[in-house]
Amino acid sequence: MLGNGKQWEQYLLQATQLLEEECLHLYGCLSQLPLQLSSAEDEEEEEMVQVEKLRKVVAGGKGMDICSLLEETADFVRCLHTQLSLMQPIAHHFSNS
Repeated sequence: MLGNGKQWEQYLLQATQLLEEECLHLYGCLSQLPLQLSSAEDEEEEEMVQVEKLRKVVAGGKGMDICSLLEETADFVRCLHTQLSLMQPIAHHFSNS
């Protein structure tokens, strides 16, 4: 259990940083996904590579079809964003103490 304010501050700052890194990683994966489908074989293969990368990041992604994977990714990003928005003021409060 964390005892004093400094320990909480360090914990919250680390947790906030980890969430920010996770968001950035997901945004990076999403930004590499193609916006429209192409009929070229090499582009389709590249799309599947990007989808497989996303499957590795999203919990349970390996068993999902592409639509479900993208929906789950969007939910995951929203959840991470909410966690960050809740934790940042707390971390800021402790860093100013």
